[in-house]
Amino acid sequence: MRQYLACILVACVVAGCENGNAVMPRAWMTPTAPTSRPTPAPAVMAYVAGEPIYMSELQDLLVRAHGVPVAYELVANELVRQAAQAKGLTASDAEIQAESDRTLRELFPNAQQSDQRERMLGELLQRRGVSAKQWQLVMRRNVLLGKLAAPRVTVGEAEIAEEFRLQYGRKVEVRHIQTVSLASAQEVLKQLGKGVDFAELARRASVNPSSVEGGLLPPIGPDSRMVPPAIREAALAMTKVGQLSEPIQVETAYHVLRLEKIHPPANVKLSDVKDALARDARARLLRAEQQKVLAELIQAARNAKSIQYVDPVLKVQVEAAQEPAP
Repeated sequence: MRQYLACILVACVVAGCENGNAVMPRAWMTPTAPTSRPTPAPAVMAYVAGEPIYMSELQDLLVRAHGVPVAYELVANELVRQAAQAKGLTASDAEIQAESDRTLRELFPNAQQSDQRERMLGELLQRRGVSAKQWQLVMRRNVLLGKLAAPRVTVGEAEIAEEFRLQYGRKVEVRHIQTVSLASAQEVLKQLGKGVDFAELARRASVNPSSVEGGLLPPIGPDSRMVPPAIREAALAMTKVGQLSEPIQVETAYHVLRLEKIHPPANVKLSDVKDALARDARARLLRAEQQKVLAELIQAARNAKSIQYVDPVLKVQVEAAQEPAP
């Protein structure tokens, strides 16, 4: 979430007297006893053989290493909170839990039990260095975004027909391994050529969240938007179960696919499933609209220049991240 921004208010207190009245010279004022406040001792993180390690040292290292993405998350949360508050919208604990459950079902569609999905989420968060608290904050944000976006979503015959194509057209299931370089993707193919199990290699080598499921992705159809177009096209072009793809570049990452299963078009009449399709279409469109709402809030904050990063280290990092590439 590289572009997230939020309003951080900085209060400045300026002392002065500009009411037009005469100001008594200080020499004629009754002196007041100076007030002094003790300087608080710096917080200590730990002692090593009696020597302190201060929290400021830990904070500096954490900000330098992880400050920008975490700051963007917090900023996005605050933007959405303010927009929802302005409309009197809130997110209950039950709604947040329901959003988390729905998201887990989408992340891990092959996991049948809720406790299995929770375990897989824990593994994913641990690998990504994300806390359970951060996850809950994102779920809360998504609930509020959903309420902000809901009035903007309408479902008609065209949307239902598109949902029918998405759900009942020809699909393929693939596993994939995402790597950070072409050389790494070629090494993956080399290992697979030696007979290494694809799913096991995906768990060890893939940098994609699907690694916890052995790289297995939900079924992909011609209109599937859950994967990048390059992966979608490569997956649909595969015709033989077990077939491997050449490395596929998506931005700076590379992917290797293995065809697991082919689903022919389903023999289903649209009229028999129309109500369910309408619900599913609304849910899909709502998720897309949520991202639009968030993007609009971010852009509005940028235009208003209402963001003030105060921490000097974080401020430099954010400014550098926002500079256009040469």
